[in-house]
Amino acid sequence: MLSTDRLSFAGFQKGMMIALILTGHFLQFYVYKGSEAYWQDPVFKTLYIFIFAYYMGVNGYLVSSKLQAQSLAEVVRFKFLQFMLPLCFWLAVELAFIVLYPPARPGGQLSAGGLLGLLAGFWILFSDVVSILLLRLVGELKINLKIAVPLSMLLVFLIPNGEKLSLLALIRYGYLATATGYMIGVFRLDVRLPWPVFALMLPACCVIYAFWTTDTFIYENRLNYLDPYKRQRIGLMLLGMIVFSIAAYPLLRWIWLGLSRTPTLLAPFRALATLNSPVIMFEVVFFYVISNTDVWRSGVYAIDLAVGAAMTIAAVCLIRLSMTVIRPGTWLFHLVWGTLANLGDPPRLRTPQVATNPA
Repeated sequence: MLSTDRLSFAGFQKGMMIALILTGHFLQFYVYKGSEAYWQDPVFKTLYIFIFAYYMGVNGYLVSSKLQAQSLAEVVRFKFLQFMLPLCFWLAVELAFIVLYPPARPGGQLSAGGLLGLLAGFWILFSDVVSILLLRLVGELKINLKIAVPLSMLLVFLIPNGEKLSLLALIRYGYLATATGYMIGVFRLDVRLPWPVFALMLPACCVIYAFWTTDTFIYENRLNYLDPYKRQRIGLMLLGMIVFSIAAYPLLRWIWLGLSRTPTLLAPFRALATLNSPVIMFEVVFFYVISNTDVWRSGVYAIDLAVGAAMTIAAVCLIRLSMTVIRPGTWLFHLVWGTLANLGDPPRLRTPQVATNPA
């Protein structure tokens, strides 16, 4: 079993990654509204090199101790309650907005391809559901998990991917990250990366950042290893995910230990960690609406960044406030937010017992 402190820190990391994903989205949908320049934004670029992989890795780690103890039917039921109901709700909200305020495009009609594009916007949800179910199915095999899971990762990576199947590529990317975190839990690795590791990784991060282009992101390379050029981009992407995650770990632990001296400061991360993907679904719709309406923008990067950050904070506060109106456990809460429970019911975030050594 994983220790309570390790699960508590993992929960904090999950909540922090969601906060950083929100940060990237307000840069994309608000600060750079109507422009593709966000790909080169230093904050966006730095975060998106690793935050999705880190989030999914932590998610895999959190379920590693109890996933195989749940029946496949229980896992399917939980994932339906946790994600599929909120997906239907937030997708309906987005479709309603599109009908009322159709984007400028020929014919003004939402095509099948456009609907698929909307679903692709919720790719984190699909990656989570497919990855957890696949890991549970791997557990049904009469093979040791320490052998079966790495083999499944190799097979998933080697699935040929067409240029138009972006959602499939994103799900495969998600599975690689989720299974990696799952394996850390299965092997019961006590990961402790001290500050010297951060110092060693920092130059490598700078080099990777310098060579990273728009084509390196999973959205562009799509794990299409059959293309020689994209093969190089994929290698750089995987290396960047690993190096940036290693560098981020001691920094995140230091922040966690500092915030734990005032437990109430962990509350926002607790809310984000327990709601996880439904929060991302909400903010995708939230910023999609903003990007397609006449919302005030100054055109000054620093000001728009501050306003976008305020919007994100307001959105998180609105989510927490909604829980006083829509009580957790009710059918309406399940429809809008899914469930506050985690698969296997891991412990809630709490103050660590030992908080003297950030390494």
